[in-house]
Amino acid sequence: MKFNKLSALLCATIVTVGTASFVGCANPGDNTTPQEPPEDYVDVFIFMGQSNMSGQGKADEAIECSEGHGYEYRAVSGNDDDGWLYPVREPFGATERNEAIGDSRAGGLVSSFCESYYQSSGVPVVGVTASISGSAISQWEPGQKAYKEAVAHLNSCVSYLEKQPDMTVRSINMVWCQGESDAYRTYYEKYDYIGKLKSVFGGMSIEAAVEKCFIITPSIYSNNTARIDKQALAEKQVQLCRDDEDFVLAAHKFENVPLILRDDPHFRQGVYNVAGWEAGKTAATYIETGVELICDVYNEGEAEELAEQFGITLSYNPKA
Repeated sequence: MKFNKLSALLCATIVTVGTASFVGCANPGDNTTPQEPPEDYVDVFIFMGQSNMSGQGKADEAIECSEGHGYEYRAVSGNDDDGWLYPVREPFGATERNEAIGDSRAGGLVSSFCESYYQSSGVPVVGVTASISGSAISQWEPGQKAYKEAVAHLNSCVSYLEKQPDMTVRSINMVWCQGESDAYRTYYEKYDYIGKLKSVFGGMSIEAAVEKCFIITPSIYSNNTARIDKQALAEKQVQLCRDDEDFVLAAHKFENVPLILRDDPHFRQGVYNVAGWEAGKTAATYIETGVELICDVYNEGEAEELAEQFGITLSYNPKA
């Protein structure tokens, strides 16, 4: 059973940016405060993309997702004897490698996303992993091996949850963080990246009942500098979210990041925490109220402030 509240909220207005908080999103007005959700609701998200979705940080510096706030559905390693649902932990998806999907993971943004989402909505996330380091968008197009595996994993998750008497699937969505591999072709060869991304979402919406694609824009950095082609691709993704109601900008915290918090094209764990936290809040607000928060790039001190809130000691890039 799936319930979607968004159709009842078509008149929600877009909020404007006020003074940025540590997650960089404007807060909706009091009239958008959602009602308390039923206790058995869960929202399902498939986390798709390349290495910055897989996470290349440090798991012991990640924001912990508290008990009952988020679950990982293990489509690869799960079984009827040991179970299919596990508490969300970093590195998320570490047990889910197979021939079609999965790669090395060290610590990423999913646990932060899930904790933020729960704190904003009161609804737990059930997450499915689907990311491959270095993958081009062509690998995720309908008909390709990675795409088929993602659809199969997501449908397996939803099918499992629908059989659970204490869980009601309210919403099914994807979180997308990918593009570094396609930036050069998109900028210099006029590669139709946005058309391909629409194709990925269109297939997922038909074959796996995905409702929205929440976008975390990719890294814009290579070799200690911001690249014009990567910046242009990130801007294309932001514009897509403005133009197409199927896509919602969840975060672009992978921009304006100081070198001390980067290991190009990846990031230190503090930045993954910030990006996941913002994306979780943005997605929760949209699904609860229909309001699209206006998100900011990374601001100095955000990683440290969020880490302090959760009692985390961050390490930094010794090469900087």
